[in-house]
Amino acid sequence: MALIDTDCDPDLVDLPIPGNDDSIRSIELVTRMLADAVLAGKGSTAVMAKHEKDQGDEVAAEAGQA
Repeated sequence: MALIDTDCDPDLVDLPIPGNDDSIRSIELVTRMLADAVLAGKGSTAVMAKHEKDQGDEVAAEAGQA
């Protein structure tokens, strides 16, 4: 994955991100967006894991009552 502009060869990159690779503002923007996406993904994974655990606890509790 790379931030590239018109003077770069996009064939050398698996996931090109078009932008100004010489500008600190564009680099900060792209890295902030990537970091936010990672944090959102980790957060949703934690929420899903808690939900699955809670469902498992409910099933176990129901099985114990029967």
